[in-house]
Amino acid sequence: MNYLDYKIDHPLVPDSIFYIPNFIESDDERKLIDHIKQAPKPKWQYLSNRSLQVYGGYPNKNGMLAEDLPQWLQVYANKLQQMNIFDGNLPNQVLINRYEPGQGILAHEDGPLYYPVVATINTGSHTVLNFYEKLSTSNECSRKYRFSLLLWPRSLSILKQDAYQKYLHEIEEIDEDIIPINDDDDQTLTDKKIVNLYLIDKYKSMLENNCLRRQTRYSLTIRFVPKCHKLKLNKIF
Repeated sequence: MNYLDYKIDHPLVPDSIFYIPNFIESDDERKLIDHIKQAPKPKWQYLSNRSLQVYGGYPNKNGMLAEDLPQWLQVYANKLQQMNIFDGNLPNQVLINRYEPGQGILAHEDGPLYYPVVATINTGSHTVLNFYEKLSTSNECSRKYRFSLLLWPRSLSILKQDAYQKYLHEIEEIDEDIIPINDDDDQTLTDKKIVNLYLIDKYKSMLENNCLRRQTRYSLTIRFVPKCHKLKLNKIF
């Protein structure tokens, strides 16, 4: 599979965003969700707008104390390396987010501690990811909405280079998403411009009055932390 074949073809979208539908099979999705649910309770961190698990370590300005990924995640890190998504690097950190209907995350960027690539496996439910261009002004919070992606279960979304460094992304805290069927709907139903609908063939059959209701979603955000080190046990004992 060549991920470069899945560049989103739309004039609003930088050429460093890719979307691969059906990246994993239904059985793979079920197994991933089972692994996530079976994690011990201390592995979970509970925030007001989502719950999360972290594998591989916690990066900071001094580097990440790297931990081995569990095998059920390592297979996907290996696959993404083989696809050259991380430019030859082997991903070494996975952030798993669980979103219930009505939960989301504010507009943000992943930041300089990571290599400027993020790949996300989407499972459980759809969501809509909004993109804002960072504007060059004295106001650091200045931004402008540009476009959105519909992230369908079992898909892989990839942000690289300009998409990683020059845009913020967010998930609104809502229970359902308004999905336009055609360009006219874009103007009358929503102010969002979803640019990858042509890549998703199942959403129309699930619409109720142009709405998709969210269910529990699990996202696996896979990244590479360049500055990291392993704990050397011989220096402790």
